[in-house]
Amino acid sequence: MAVVAVIGAPAGAINYTFTTDTSADWASVANSTYFYDKADKLVHFKNASGTVLEIFAAGGGSSSGVFGISNTSGAYTYYTTLTLAMTAATSGQVIEMFANYTETGAVAITLKDGVNINGNGYTYTLNNSGLLSAFICPTTANIKISILNLIAVRTGSTGETFDNAVLFSGGSGSGLIDCSGSTFRNGGSGCGIVTSSAIEFINATAIANSVMGSLGSYQAVCIFTNCTAYSTTGLAIRIHSGGIAHNCYGYSDSGTGIYGGYYATVNGCTGISNTGDGINNFGNTTNSTGRSNTGGGFTQQGYGVGTNCSGFSVSGAGILNYTSIYNCVGISSSSYGIRMGYGATYNSTAKTTTGLAMWNTNGNPQLYNVIAINEWNNAAAYGLRGNGGMFPNVILNCTFILANATAPYFYNDNVAQAIRMRGNTYLGGAAFNANLTQAITAVEDSQGNIYL
Repeated sequence: MAVVAVIGAPAGAINYTFTTDTSADWASVANSTYFYDKADKLVHFKNASGTVLEIFAAGGGSSSGVFGISNTSGAYTYYTTLTLAMTAATSGQVIEMFANYTETGAVAITLKDGVNINGNGYTYTLNNSGLLSAFICPTTANIKISILNLIAVRTGSTGETFDNAVLFSGGSGSGLIDCSGSTFRNGGSGCGIVTSSAIEFINATAIANSVMGSLGSYQAVCIFTNCTAYSTTGLAIRIHSGGIAHNCYGYSDSGTGIYGGYYATVNGCTGISNTGDGINNFGNTTNSTGRSNTGGGFTQQGYGVGTNCSGFSVSGAGILNYTSIYNCVGISSSSYGIRMGYGATYNSTAKTTTGLAMWNTNGNPQLYNVIAINEWNNAAAYGLRGNGGMFPNVILNCTFILANATAPYFYNDNVAQAIRMRGNTYLGGAAFNANLTQAITAVEDSQGNIYL
């Protein structure tokens, strides 16, 4: 594809000065220019505002408009509004944009199954104070729609977050919407993309200030794949119970980067927050990373487990584990590497620079093959602390490395407790709190077995 300057004066009623291979090149043509397109074999004029006018349109079609639909011969019919173009379009057709467009009326564009939009990099804006979304998905089953290379903006409304999204999907709809190259930005109080139907969104970017999420699902098992979301307040990505986020990135300045409800799946994702949790999930979390400045890097709630995940925080916990985690890494600069409650920690690493390597706040979890590192040279720089008797009751094959020679490896707020400990390694610190005693009383049998 190319835009080529014409040398000499071409024969014809209009002296065009450039040629294009297809309509995909039209965005590169300068304004106030006549040009000839090789695909539709017509001369066009791009006016001062960037609208491409059809100088020699086929009979029955409009000769001007921001939106166009080509026929099988490549000739375009143009429409002045996206509403008119969507009404005229049939399944298999593509509505293209050839200039930026702002709609100020109370107009919501209801998408059609099989009708795709190519924004060609232009911006469609709905600037209206009413309670309506810019785009609405159909409520039929198994839809397949592409919204490509479009900057979609919703602004002017301060209503409820679900009523003024950029893209809304509700009802019983299902299927797939490909948003490759497109951004959905809400300048008001609504979401970028919000769904209460079982739609899968792929390759979308959502930007909003909504407390309910820039990219959010509610009351439906929705799937977000390869999506990105940014939010200054509230959630960047919200996944409803049972929903899935796969290979997504969520950033929130003052909320949670990625939030998952009961049994939600977060896989291969990155969640970042300035003041909230990077990732906070009530379902299974795998191969994901959470980062935060003042909140938790990665919080694994009940109803799921964390596997192969990392959590990093400056002044919060690297990982907050309320269930079980496997093969995870929690690192904090000034708080807990891993903060635990109830569940078990397997094959994981906890590290802190000026806090506690590990802290247990609820229940009596277990540690298996854990490495706890405290680099703080302070007598209170414990390897593992229990909160008033809430101390792990099984610690097997773990390693505790402390920077201060007087800091205890274990400290339980001076509460007595018997612990089943075996195969552990201690380096750099002092003996653990005297109130913590060995609970294993059995000796090894002739085969080396022992009852814990």
